[in-house]
Amino acid sequence: MVIIWGSRHYFRRDVLRERGVCEHCGQEAPLETFTARKMGHLYYVPLIPEGHERVIRLCRRCNRYSSLPVSALPAAIDETTAKATTHLDAGEADGALGLVAALMYLGATDAAGEVLDRLEKGGHAKQAWIGRGVVAEKLGDMAQAADHYAAAVREDGRDASLRCMLADALMQADRAGAALEHLRQAASLAPEDPHVRMQLLSCFETLGDLDGQIDTMQELIRRVPQLASDRKFQKRLRKLCRKAGREERPNPYAPV
Repeated sequence: MVIIWGSRHYFRRDVLRERGVCEHCGQEAPLETFTARKMGHLYYVPLIPEGHERVIRLCRRCNRYSSLPVSALPAAIDETTAKATTHLDAGEADGALGLVAALMYLGATDAAGEVLDRLEKGGHAKQAWIGRGVVAEKLGDMAQAADHYAAAVREDGRDASLRCMLADALMQADRAGAALEHLRQAASLAPEDPHVRMQLLSCFETLGDLDGQIDTMQELIRRVPQLASDRKFQKRLRKLCRKAGREERPNPYAPV
């Protein structure tokens, strides 16, 4: 006789959804953070209460996550807020900004907002707008996240990584056309960064722009020669060339 037992989460609340890289399996996947009641089950029937906990970044690919008992959340929030305050008092805007996401994962949206207000009042408008974008993104409002990142770009238009953040939010808000211009500018600001061009490639793919995909892939090969021996990458490039009616082997580094 096979006995099926284990534990599951029930009555989820304060849910945050995002897409990111799982720290457990290292793969990009949908991630969820929420507060729930954990119950031990037998044959999937919940029977044994195991307490309430905050589940942090549950990976939908590997099903692994981090967690804290709900009873431990106030202390964790106080500790994180104190660290943010220390950064703010020292004028370390980036350090304080880095803790905004941590507060969101702990379910402390109000505390995160207070940190952002202090950033803005302290003359760190760029970091405050980025933080507001992060909060909106965690709450699933990609249109608002894009607006906040756009405000941060107006504060510092030469930050390539910030333009990529804005472009990613625009893509998720189904505004790939608007994202394209920011990615092109990011590529000109950081021409040696392959991650920018990979994001640009994804944008061209969403737009169905074959020539844009081919040109970006050729530029990637020029800047990352290892891709010349990547069979999957080369196969994709040849397929795009055939669809676009361009020369099948446009890459001089491609193996014969």
